[in-house]
Amino acid sequence: MTRRARSPTGWKRRRRPARSSRSPPPWPGKSAARSFQTRARQLGLQVETLELSTPSNALSAPGLAQLARRIEQEKPALIFAALDSPQAVQLRSAVGTELPIYGTSQINPFTLNRDNPNDKLPELDGVRLIDIPWQLQPDNVAVARYPRPAGNDNERPNPDLARLYALGIDAYRIAHEIALQRSGFDIDGVTGRLNVNMIGGGATYFQRQETQAVFQNGLPVPTADQY
Repeated sequence: MTRRARSPTGWKRRRRPARSSRSPPPWPGKSAARSFQTRARQLGLQVETLELSTPSNALSAPGLAQLARRIEQEKPALIFAALDSPQAVQLRSAVGTELPIYGTSQINPFTLNRDNPNDKLPELDGVRLIDIPWQLQPDNVAVARYPRPAGNDNERPNPDLARLYALGIDAYRIAHEIALQRSGFDIDGVTGRLNVNMIGGGATYFQRQETQAVFQNGLPVPTADQY
């Protein structure tokens, strides 16, 4: 079974070069950067990748300076940042706010049940990302019907564990459909819109479309133009 996911390149199609920045492996940014690169080239974009070293999990100052110089020289259309939120803040500080930045769910360090309303990242305002409805849309019908796991009052909610919990919900729903011997079905899931096709003689695939969002006032907000 092949799995298809929405690429950030679905937002914009430009002929100017796109820059992909990531931290080194084993962080999953390597896979995200490769997926972006493949999809961008399919859309006719020129893509160059720059791997930034991360001593103590922070982007190196020489690497950021090198990136800033290359941006000034090459004038890319956008940056795809396969980074986490603290690294994305560093990147934004180094390259400024004029150049569009796109990222993965790792740029979103929040959960919907966060307790501190002042827990925000205004430094990332304008940065676009993709994340799951479970992390972005509390009013989504598919999201609202499921309870959220109880957290520890002394610990900040873990967004990656929240995503794992959501994946479990949708995995159960998919397994239920398969148990009913349905070979093709759609699900409005907590991890996105799911399309499963296992019809004999055709392409077998699992497709998931996540939610597009942009940071506004320090928080990721779903955009109006979804899917």
